[in-house]
Formats: sequence, C-alpha cells, structure tokens
Amino acid sequence: MSPIAYEQSLLLVNAARVGQRLARRWCHDECRWYHGIRPYWRLLGLAMSPAQHAEFYQRAFAPLAQSSDFTRILVSGTADHTMPATVLAAWGTAGCEPEITVLDRCPTPLLMSRWYARQHGRDVDISCGDIRNSNLEGGYDVVCSHFFITWFAPHERVALFHRWRELLRPGGKVVTVTRLRPAGRQDHQPVNLAESERNLFIAKVRERASRYQADLGLCVDELIALAQRYNRRRAVYTVRSRDELAEQLGSAGFATEIYSLAPLDPGDEWRSEVNTAGVVDYLGIIATRTA
Repeated sequence: MSPIAYEQSLLLVNAARVGQRLARRWCHDECRWYHGIRPYWRLLGLAMSPAQHAEFYQRAFAPLAQSSDFTRILVSGTADHTMPATVLAAWGTAGCEPEITVLDRCPTPLLMSRWYARQHGRDVDISCGDIRNSNLEGGYDVVCSHFFITWFAPHERVALFHRWRELLRPGGKVVTVTRLRPAGRQDHQPVNLAESERNLFIAKVRERASRYQADLGLCVDELIALAQRYNRRRAVYTVRSRDELAEQLGSAGFATEIYSLAPLDPGDEWRSEVNTAGVVDYLGIIATRTA
C-alpha cells in the first residue's frame, strides 16, 4: 500500500470510530442509525460520498475558489465530514482560506466536520438547526451539499430552494449532486431498498467486515445488527426528471445548469443508497441566484 493510500485508509478508520463515539453521545433515535454507522459503510466501500463525484465538484469549485468573490461557504446538511472536506480541498488547492459554516440538525456530523478540519490545521463554524428555519444571517457566496435534496418531498424541496436563495447573495451559487430516477414513485412517497438489495447489502457487510475486522473496532455481529437497522430506516425521495428539478429551482429564483455525471463503476463500489428498479443516474447542479 502506498503512503497516500495508507493515510487515506487510516483517516477512514479514525473517522468511523469518531463518528460512532459522537453518535452515541449526540444523536437522537431518529438519526443515530444513520450518523453512527455511515462512516463504517464508507470504510467498507458501501456508501456514496462526495468523493465519488470529485470530478464534478472540482470543476464547479475551481473557478470559485480562484476568485476573491466566493469565500463564504455554507455546507447545507452533511452526513459526516466529507462535504466540508471537499470544500477545504478545493479552496486549499487554490491557496485560499474560505470561511465555512456547516449546518445540520444533528451535532454529530457537525463535530465530525470540526474534527476533520482540525486534523488538517483548519477550522469550520458549525450551526445546529434545520436549514428551513435556521437563524443564519445569510449573505453566503456558495451553498453546497451532496444528496441532500432527496431527503425532501417535492413540495418541501421547493421551500428548501427558496431558503437557499435567501441565504445567498445575488450572484451566489448552489453546487450540489443528486440522484435522478425516472422510474421513481408517482405518489411522492420515500423509497427504501428492495428485499433482494437489503439481503445483498447484509452479505456485503458480512464479507467485508470479516476481511477488515482488525480495523473496525466493532465485531461483525454488531455491524450486521446495525446494517439491519439501517436497512429498515433508510428511505429517500426521488427526483424523477431534470425538467422537474430545473423548474423548481427556477421558481425559487435560480438560473440553473444541470450536468449528467459519468456513471459509477459498479465494480468499484456497491451503492448502498436506495436503488430502485430502473436506471439510476446522477446530476451535478450549479444554480446561480438571480438578482
């Protein structure tokens, strides 16, 4: 293993342990099943993160990071430290020190974000609350997220976009990635994994956890129990068309660019995110607040 690969692996191990410890202390029942275990799924290669869409984020962030006009960044919801890490990397490459605020309803991903930043000699501001009624003052240059949109039903999504607009200055940008499922449910109810997919996920957890037992800090049976709970609770809403998304963003006062992202190699990572029948595509979104 190369020094870089070893360092990345060690970071994943440490993040999993930190996340589990923080979740036990700070999470409520409604989110402990998610925040406490998700870093382990990343360690085992079973969860999506901004890293899988690094090319899009680099392309979107690079011109912003090189401009002195985009220095106040709001991370709107994060499962762990990975979205703030992506921002820190982009602005760090440009030699800039951004002012980053991370907002989430739960302290666990906020404290993970701060832990990661301080591991790298940086820091982030954290704010615990719901984006839709937070007391943030606004004036941000960039609002960014990863898969955050799919936590909201379509009518809630429109309200979210209006709130993002309120928090941005004129000319500010939204940069995000979401899933597109044309075959999504017509009744706008959240979607969970099919039984066959839940069984496959459990099998993958068992096989990979056995392989990396020494690094996990949890026994295989504990992880299987957590995976079963994760399967029962994990459900998200679908975005069924690019036009639907563009219309919602437009109604909130955004000029929008939507990009189809290159499909992931299924041999590299099994998607633990909800995977219904039909093709799952990914969209990269850059939306600019109009005056």
